Amino acid sequence: MNHPRRLVIALLLFLAFLPTAVSGQEQPPIRLTATIRGTVVDQQTQRPIRNATVVIARIEEELRGRQLPIGLEIRFETTLTTNKTGEFEYNARWEWTRYATYAVFAFYDNTTTPGIDYVPMRWDVQVENRSRVQNIFSLRPGASLLLSGRVHF
Repeated sequence: MNHPRRLVIALLLFLAFLPTAVSGQEQPPIRLTATIRGTVVDQQTQRPIRNATVVIARIEEELRGRQLPIGLEIRFETTLTTNKTGEFEYNARWEWTRYATYAVFAFYDNTTTPGIDYVPMRWDVQVENRSRVQNIFSLRPGASLLLSGRVHF
């Protein structure tokens, strides 16, 4: 009586793996895309910051049993520079998952001036296939202390 059930299960397993076995290859990955845009401006003047640096990294959760996150992995994607109107655009690409999460960092520092010119800013964004997201990075002017001699804390 158990033999017909085993035969049905074996037949279903065979049919499930037939396309991969026949082609000799795994199925191609599902490729997804989204557009991440932004503008970097001075918080006080609201003027665009030209040549600001934008770093984009993908954040991936490492899952245990596809349920509980056990850690995060941040993968560097690219570094961009803003145009004369303070804008940047990145075409994100990923595979398999329905959505992707990115960390976008914006900063600007003029190397000819002492100290840091602006405080860096981070934006975490989740994108879905064919989505377009946008953010304004309003950077605060910053400063650094230049110390000399014996410094005690």
